[in-house]
Amino acid sequence: MEENIPVISQFKLFERFHFFYYSRKNDQTFFLLRQKKNGQFAEIRGHLEPYDPAILFSVGRKIVESSCGLLTQHNLQFFSEESDYPEVRKDMLQLCRPRQQIPSLLNCKLFQKFIEDTFETMKPYQESDNNDAYYFVEIPYLDLQKLNNFCLTYSIKLNLKYASLEEILSCDSSVPIHDSLQTLFTPELISYTEKYISGIEPIPVNSRYAIVCIMTTPTNYRTMGLLGSYYKKHGEQWKLYRFPVEEPTREELSQLNGLLIPGATVCAADKSLVWRDKLLTLIRTVYQDYPSCKILGTCFGIQIISEALNGRCERMKEAVRGSSKIAIRKQFWDLSYIKELNLENKEGLIVSKSHFDAVTEAPEMATVYG
Repeated sequence: MEENIPVISQFKLFERFHFFYYSRKNDQTFFLLRQKKNGQFAEIRGHLEPYDPAILFSVGRKIVESSCGLLTQHNLQFFSEESDYPEVRKDMLQLCRPRQQIPSLLNCKLFQKFIEDTFETMKPYQESDNNDAYYFVEIPYLDLQKLNNFCLTYSIKLNLKYASLEEILSCDSSVPIHDSLQTLFTPELISYTEKYISGIEPIPVNSRYAIVCIMTTPTNYRTMGLLGSYYKKHGEQWKLYRFPVEEPTREELSQLNGLLIPGATVCAADKSLVWRDKLLTLIRTVYQDYPSCKILGTCFGIQIISEALNGRCERMKEAVRGSSKIAIRKQFWDLSYIKELNLENKEGLIVSKSHFDAVTEAPEMATVYG
């Protein structure tokens, strides 16, 4: 039987978000709702802030700022009904000051960890006729009395309740549900929720992607935030590997549609890196043995791919930062996967740059489009 859940496979710029934590207990699923100023309860919602690069950063900002970081997976584990901690003290948690300034929040480890955790655990849902992103993240069932008492003790303005899907949709629910939450659940969203959230039916996987991040890179969370915002869709499985501690197995490589190597704070040509040969071998293995797995490199990624395939990367005399316009060859716009994006054909593209190294010699099999 065909699935009637909308599947959005193309790039989409989301303007609003709806974030749901949910828990299972006694074969039932309950959604964690937050009390609004009018006393009613709803999901965590918001919009893309003008100073955030993508919607998932705005999600993290709203959750971390509004709860002093309490509503993050790291902290919520202490309030699980199965937790070994009968009492939770403030010094046991990672919290932050409310309403932090923008730069300090982006550098907040708790915010960064939220982005990474959410990218790996979220079930995303999108509808084709709006620019709203819906995120569902499963957490252990919480002892809300303990959690709400903690908020009262430490003056955190937060009051939470659980509600089932039936209670959310019912006009006679014991939990006062905000009207906007009831209207949010379209027939399509109800179908999705009943099937994959309230129900336990596994989401059919139509494509798999791996991200190989150098684990010492402090900006990995930015990669997760961008990919999670723009590209992770229903029916796609994305897995993060913190290299060199983690890497895909041959069995996993055989199932991948794509492998991404993002930026890093090291030089791809630095032969003193103890894990460099291991990464070069991984790239060559994928290229030679798994043609169905496409390889994408950005920044350090394209540099190390070039090194692996007999190209050359070298240290520049001076670091390059900022943005510039690069000329694009006509053949680039004729590529089938570029045509699918419906991009406007321009003579050049403006790209941002921040790097100390550059590919000075492309591999023989490579085509340079710009």
